Amino acid sequence: MRKFLIACPLLLLFSCMGNQRTSDNHILSVSIAPYKYIIEAISGEDFTVNVMVPAGASPHSYEPYPDQIKKLEKSSAYIANGYLDFETTWFDRFKSINKNMKMIQISDHIDLLSSTHIHHHDDEEESHHHDEMAVDPHIWLSPKNGIAIASAVKDMLIELNPSAAESYEKNFNLLSEKIKSLDVEADSLFSLTTRKSFVIYHPNLAYLARDYGLTELAIEQDGKEPSPSELRHLIDEAKEEGITTVFIQKEYDKRYAQPLSSDLNANVVVIDPLSEDWINATREIIESLYTSLKN
Repeated sequence: MRKFLIACPLLLLFSCMGNQRTSDNHILSVSIAPYKYIIEAISGEDFTVNVMVPAGASPHSYEPYPDQIKKLEKSSAYIANGYLDFETTWFDRFKSINKNMKMIQISDHIDLLSSTHIHHHDDEEESHHHDEMAVDPHIWLSPKNGIAIASAVKDMLIELNPSAAESYEKNFNLLSEKIKSLDVEADSLFSLTTRKSFVIYHPNLAYLARDYGLTELAIEQDGKEPSPSELRHLIDEAKEEGITTVFIQKEYDKRYAQPLSSDLNANVVVIDPLSEDWINATREIIESLYTSLKN
């Protein structure tokens, strides 16, 4: 009886350790929260998702916490967006932290746009490097890109867990139908507007603008506040276009939009492009843009 009482806690301990190892083997790390939504929509609860850039943080300047790095060390795969500033700083380090981790860069599956933030340097080699990397990284903010993103994620999930391929294909098809429905809604809404230009603090809706015939006018230039002459030009252009709304991302202080909104007598609307609830956040952005363009 005593041996049985001793053995039970030991068996429980080893069982817990085994479960911990299984859990560790099913961790996926992603750069930003929208990819967590896509992973979970396709795989259900098969994976624990470690988001490197948490809510409220900027993917352009974020540095991971030790706890996130520990989860990265145990991850089966890392899904990178591509070209976000924190990724260009940390990507090689992430690979060295977990050399067995599979890696996918979502931007490899997208028709990319050039960034408005091209750095110019006197040094020819340095200038070439920056021009080569001058890609707009905000690829997840358009339903037309969403299908390609979901397909790339689905393929990686099947590679990691082939036994669940049928389930993942089924869930991917369901997600695709939702994204296609949102795409049709966006096409319909923006076809109804005569005005096509909108103002935003940080330029992260260029893909959405491209895909639906809109023009993005950004306050921030090259990661900095505009000069007085740049601001004056933007105000004149916005007035000419009849713009009465200024958009700003949730991770930025609304006060950054106030100088322009005051001159335009415009409303400031906060959007959440890094929301974990990707499809609903994207729908809200589309509907907010439509409302601003039809008013």
